[in-house]
Amino acid sequence: MNGLIEQTRQKQARATSIFTDMYLKLEIHYLPLLLIDVDIFKSVNDTYGHAAGDATLKKAVGCLKRAFRSIDYVCRIGGDEFSVIMVDVTSCLKYTIEDKIKYVSEELAKVESEVPAVTLSIGVAFSDQENPGESIFKDADKALCHVKENGRNGCAFYNGASSMGSIEGIEKDLKEKDTEK
Repeated sequence: MNGLIEQTRQKQARATSIFTDMYLKLEIHYLPLLLIDVDIFKSVNDTYGHAAGDATLKKAVGCLKRAFRSIDYVCRIGGDEFSVIMVDVTSCLKYTIEDKIKYVSEELAKVESEVPAVTLSIGVAFSDQENPGESIFKDADKALCHVKENGRNGCAFYNGASSMGSIEGIEKDLKEKDTEK
């Protein structure tokens, strides 16, 4: 248990360091943070082998890099966990994140020669939200935990320090948008 706590602290420290550098040194103040977890990744390694697991992670990061802009930061936090720090994007542009995540999810659902289909759990927090929590990392992590606790394979947006009720799953949002058309 202590090892897990220390890993979480190290991940948070890395993300916080990047955020602080961008916020203070570069004077970039609108920074959404996405925390991304490849769902049930251990079973990929156990079922298909570590070579397939490595190929799966490479495919995931490749999809993330193609989906996001070159000025955004796609980072591997460790293991099967990634983060994306977007530059100069406010919460008003939530739909652009949804579109990018939809693309990545569709690409990862395709089975390739050595790479099985996988899904992602994603938590998003914005630096410009009205009721920020303790830290943007913790807010994104709360949103990610919400997705994992509710079946994985989705995205949630943190919306307010006192309530988790406003977190919306992207799969639900996208299905509703498709029916409206």
